[in-house]
Amino acid sequence: MTKAAAPAVEAPAAVTTPAVQNKPYIIKYMDYSAAALAQAAVHIRSGYVFSPDIDPEFFPATGQLAVTLVLGTPDQTAVQKATNSTTDAIAMQQAAHDREVEAAAHKLMADIQRDAAKAKLDAEIEEQTKALRKLKDQAAKIV
Repeated sequence: MTKAAAPAVEAPAAVTTPAVQNKPYIIKYMDYSAAALAQAAVHIRSGYVFSPDIDPEFFPATGQLAVTLVLGTPDQTAVQKATNSTTDAIAMQQAAHDREVEAAAHKLMADIQRDAAKAKLDAEIEEQTKALRKLKDQAAKIV
């Protein structure tokens, strides 16, 4: 089976952040986890990384996340892990697409086989109907 290209996925529109003249070396904040991570994504695009000395801390009782970011670039391990996770995500997306294509092909073949079997039965019914009419016509001539 040949591999079909994965369906195109539209990238979300780029978010522009206001230019800040002086960037602080460290940024600390706490917010609900989804909001905190969204804010971290914006800061990361602006040149920040999670602090190597202070891990983000999740507070289950409130659902909040404390984040500490510092100016810098990700280390090579983080870059490699990100590359690997992207490669894995692409492979999983391709596998899901391949499964969908295979399922569609199986359904199409089943539909074709069902239609062929129905057409064969319809032809046989038509043939039998003609034979029955012929026999009825012969019986009508006898009476």
